[in-house]
Amino acid sequence: MARWTFDKMLLVAANALALFAEFEHSGFAVNADFLQTVPILAGGLLLTIVLIFYEPAWLYLVAGIGSAVLPLLVLSVFAGPQILTLSGSAEYSGALALALAVVFALVGGIGGFLRARRGASWSPAQGFGAPTGVALVLLTVLALGMGLASALAHDNATSGGGGGVGVDVPHATVALTTKDIQFSPQSLDVPVGQLVEIDIDNQDNVDHTFTYAVNGTTYGHAVPAGVITKVILKFDQPGDVPFWCVPHSPSMKGVMHVA
Repeated sequence: MARWTFDKMLLVAANALALFAEFEHSGFAVNADFLQTVPILAGGLLLTIVLIFYEPAWLYLVAGIGSAVLPLLVLSVFAGPQILTLSGSAEYSGALALALAVVFALVGGIGGFLRARRGASWSPAQGFGAPTGVALVLLTVLALGMGLASALAHDNATSGGGGGVGVDVPHATVALTTKDIQFSPQSLDVPVGQLVEIDIDNQDNVDHTFTYAVNGTTYGHAVPAGVITKVILKFDQPGDVPFWCVPHSPSMKGVMHVA
């Protein structure tokens, strides 16, 4: 069996973080949402497993790229980089895990390739003693701190203490449900020029967002799992306003018809 190196450890950690993020995204259930990511996850994971036993220099690079594919797709295409701004949402820790997975995969893949070519692969002790290892430890600690702060904010948001005082009373109420990673209904009628309360009943076991854009400005509201979130808004002009869930777009979306 080939020896255990610092870069192999980073690649294993990258795959573990990606798996955690996808399990969290699917509500820690093996459902359709999770299964559709398995083929992309499997590539990097299988390459990393092979690397543990057989370690040509090029395999570090291929395993690193393969392990970074899914996190990069989620952060750039599927959910978008805005998912990293959703502190206070349960999805936030998964987003941080994906960001760390990208860093670990690329550092382990590229660094492992270069070190293996020189015949100077780092042991775990050498890696953690090097500036690269120290920086990765500090980055991990920072991400853990941000994830913990987000989890505390999420617990506070779902504890039922939202007793705010409003000056105006909404003129209309619109009901919206989230179930099976879909909005229902996907079309809402919203009166123009009036305060409207949208009651969002999240029946999924994962968090969502209610996100929409008006005049080039994007507004987002966290929709925690298992609770009813009340969003109050007012549109001064008629028209169609699309809305979506950041972590689950483009499949989870709808439109508000303002008239």
